[in-house]
Amino acid sequence: GVDKIKEAFKASLKLSFGGTIPKYGNDFIAAFKNELTEKSSYEFHFLPGKTIVAYENGKKLGSWKDKGLAEAVWKIWFQKELAEDKLVVVKKGLVSRLAEAWK
Repeated sequence: GVDKIKEAFKASLKLSFGGTIPKYGNDFIAAFKNELTEKSSYEFHFLPGKTIVAYENGKKLGSWKDKGLAEAVWKIWFQKELAEDKLVVVKKGLVSRLAEAWK
């Protein structure tokens, strides 16, 4: 559910920000409001200028222009240790397909 997604982001962002999530990080987490279904999808776009744009099922949730937040969200997928162990499977799947996607 959405609460698990929010908690996973919260735990990961706490790690990235040294224990205290800044307001813009909490604003990012608060943007996730709808319950997930099997067909739900999230997209995160990282734009020049360290902007992150989040989409849920193709609908824009918000845009945050902050270098720290963009880097923290990016690290969720590529850091050595994830805050939420269940995301390890997602990370492995993403990393194994990354080289293929960049061809």
